[in-house]
Amino acid sequence: MPENQHKDKPAIGLRSEAVQEILGRVPHWMIRWGNTLIFTLVGGVLVMSYFIKYPSSITATVLVTTANPTQNMYAPTTGNLSDVMVKDGQIVEKNELLATLSKNETEESIRASSSGQVHFVDFWKTGFTVKKGDLMFRIVPTEYGSFIGRLKIPQQLRMKIDEGDKVRIRISKNQLMEYEILEGAVQHITSVANEKDAVQVEIAIGHELISTTGKKVDYQLGMSGTADIITEDLRLIERFFYRLKDIFDE
Repeated sequence: MPENQHKDKPAIGLRSEAVQEILGRVPHWMIRWGNTLIFTLVGGVLVMSYFIKYPSSITATVLVTTANPTQNMYAPTTGNLSDVMVKDGQIVEKNELLATLSKNETEESIRASSSGQVHFVDFWKTGFTVKKGDLMFRIVPTEYGSFIGRLKIPQQLRMKIDEGDKVRIRISKNQLMEYEILEGAVQHITSVANEKDAVQVEIAIGHELISTTGKKVDYQLGMSGTADIITEDLRLIERFFYRLKDIFDE
C-alpha cells in the first residue's frame, strides 16, 4: 500500500503542473478577440468624437428688434394739447400731423416719424398738459421688414468674432425655463467702443422668427433672449489634436 501511494505521487505532480500550465496560458482566441474589442472601442470613440461638436462661444443678452423698428414720439416742449388729430390704433403716414401743443400763443406740431399704426401711451385729450420729453405716442410699423438682434460685448472680445459667425438665440417662452432657439449670423460689428468700453454687434435673423424646431415665434416689442456667438465651430476630435499640438509646442 505505501508502495502504491509512492508510485502515484509523481503522476499527481505531473497533472498539477499540466493543469497550472493550462490555467496560466491565455488562449489565442482571447488575445485575438480582446485586441479586436479594444480597437473597436477606440475606433468607436474616434468616430463619435468626429460627429460631436464642441464649439467655443461668446454669450450675451440680445434684444430682438426689426429693420423697421417701433418709433417713440416725445413731446418737443412743455405745453397744453390744443388738438389731437388721430385716434388710438389709427394707421398714419410719415409726417402726418398727430397733435399740436400750445405755449405762450405759439404752437408746436408733433408729426409721425414713420408710417404705421399709432398707439397712445396715455389717454390724451384736448387741454391736457404735457412736459417736454414725455412719451406720447408709439408708431408700430405695419411691415417689420427683417428681424435683427442687437447685443453688446466687451471690446477685448472684439477680435474673437467676425462677420458671418453663426449665432444661436434662446428666447424664453415662460417662467418654466422653456425656450425656443433662433439661428442667425453676425452681420455688423461697430469699430469704436462706447463709453462703457463695449462694442455693438448686429445679428441678422431673417424675415420670420422660425425656431430650430420649425415653430413660428410671435414677435413682441422689447423681446430679448440670450445669444451664443459661435467663434470656433470645432469637432471634439479637432479640439483633442489641437490640445496635443499645444502640449508638444510648449
